[in-house]
Amino acid sequence: MLSWLDNLWHSAIRGLGDIAGTVTRLAVQGVASVVSYVFGTVSGAWDELERASSYLDRLLGDWMDQVTSHLVHLITVDIPQYAQTAWWWVTHLADLAKVLFWYLVRELEDNAW
Repeated sequence: MLSWLDNLWHSAIRGLGDIAGTVTRLAVQGVASVVSYVFGTVSGAWDELERASSYLDRLLGDWMDQVTSHLVHLITVDIPQYAQTAWWWVTHLADLAKVLFWYLVRELEDNAW
């Protein structure tokens, strides 16, 4: 990936002696391999991040669909049903008293002594 950097340094150190040139070339190759490794790792990490974000987007979309479905059911079915039931009991107090009478008697008996 970064062989141009190695070639640049190799042409720049041609005038040096063999030992100094070899040491410098090996150092440049080491740095170039580390930089190449870092670039490869970061590139792979970006791909993984993209896959994870698409998965998260799909997961959040499914979650929002389910939440919306439950809210629609709650608003259109459950709340009106309980509201109608509560309204019926409020408007028919004699029937409510008949239903609650024995529960109230039992509660009084439990707490009277």
